[in-house]
Amino acid sequence: MCSVALHAADNTSNLSATPTDLEDKFYRQALYFYFAGDYGAALRQISLNRQRKGIDSDRSQLFEAGLQVAIGLHEQATQTLIRFEQNQASTTTHTSKTTSSASPDELLLIALLNLGEQQIEQGDTETAKRTLARISTVLPAYVEQYHVLSQLAYWPDTPPLSAQVQQSTTNTLAPANSAAAYIALNQALLHMQQQEYAKAQLLLMELKTQQWQPPEVNFWQRLFNPFAQPDIFDDNDELRPEVKDALLQQQAINDYAKLLLAQLYVANQQYDLAYTELADFPEQSPYAESALFLFAYSAQQQQQYDMSFNLLSLLQQQYPYSNLAW
Repeated sequence: MCSVALHAADNTSNLSATPTDLEDKFYRQALYFYFAGDYGAALRQISLNRQRKGIDSDRSQLFEAGLQVAIGLHEQATQTLIRFEQNQASTTTHTSKTTSSASPDELLLIALLNLGEQQIEQGDTETAKRTLARISTVLPAYVEQYHVLSQLAYWPDTPPLSAQVQQSTTNTLAPANSAAAYIALNQALLHMQQQEYAKAQLLLMELKTQQWQPPEVNFWQRLFNPFAQPDIFDDNDELRPEVKDALLQQQAINDYAKLLLAQLYVANQQYDLAYTELADFPEQSPYAESALFLFAYSAQQQQQYDMSFNLLSLLQQQYPYSNLAW
């Protein structure tokens, strides 16, 4: 375990401008405790480094903030991040050019996003808003997470999204994770209720073809081990139960988006588009009952009466207790 920590520390050794051998030694000791799973000891080591050795580098502060977030010390993490920002602001010439996988600016962004996420999970949306408001620049890789957290913090209001994307913007209509997708589905429903059909259609067209993405490695794995890969298989080379569940959720998102899109077409009397949309709807979908009825209704509106009758008969056979069937 110690060798793993030492190797990981090498990947971040450039995060401070000119780390001394002594600083690096004690920083690695804190990393060892982290990889051993003892977050408390890692925090104590960082505190001792600062108090006894005067070691308080960029990477140590951000490591400390990340650990505080991980164990729920949100107020302390906020103060640590404020101290880091103050140090950055007071530095007129910052010559640290990192070659590691994460720069101090990126680490600060990661820490603020993780802090905001945990505040939202605890229901403290007002504090989460203030945390997210402190983000002024977002790297492209974190645009989706920033948008999702902002929507959760401000829901049902529209988030301000005041941070600027550092490079080119990315398409966030259909985010890769299920939490973002459910928010997008709710947003599409809201657009439909407000008869903003064009906006709803754009969201649903993206969501119905969205593909499942493997889970990302966690914050610290990504930071200290650039070669870390998501672990989606068990010891028998079969998909883990949580991965199977995620795949089912993704399929349900796709199906529900198709169903909503068909409902949108029906609302606009575009019955041919609704019929085409539902022609290949999965039979085993949890939304199959509603889709089958809407499919039959679309056929009827196009005067395909035989097809409509057969579909309604099938609906009655498969769902004998359904109000839609009768």
